[in-house]
Amino acid sequence: MQPNRALIDAGATVAGGSDWPVSPSPNAWEGIHGLVTREDPSGVYPGTLWLEQAITLEEAIAAFTINGAEAMGLADETGSLEVGKSADFVLLDRDPFEHPTSELVQTEVTETWFAGRQVFSRA
Repeated sequence: MQPNRALIDAGATVAGGSDWPVSPSPNAWEGIHGLVTREDPSGVYPGTLWLEQAITLEEAIAAFTINGAEAMGLADETGSLEVGKSADFVLLDRDPFEHPTSELVQTEVTETWFAGRQVFSRA
């Protein structure tokens, strides 16, 4: 329900998060889906909410990565893959840029890496 497009256009840093346990799921792809489509990713509530405030997929991914790190004062350590930063990243089952935005919520994490070490694998 946030005016994310207006905030980004005004130069604000928009950071995303799961809001778990307030939201029913900690799945970041649900949040990314909502930011991009302005639809309920679960499909329970039909339609869109304030569609003119939708942001791009690139902006939504930044909100959950580098922007979140910046908001926490950790952008020098994490939030993007750069020499000297912690090697924190995920591997996905698909390229979200190659699928319709209506399917973003179907994106799944297959591996999670923290500080260069694998800490989760779906296999």
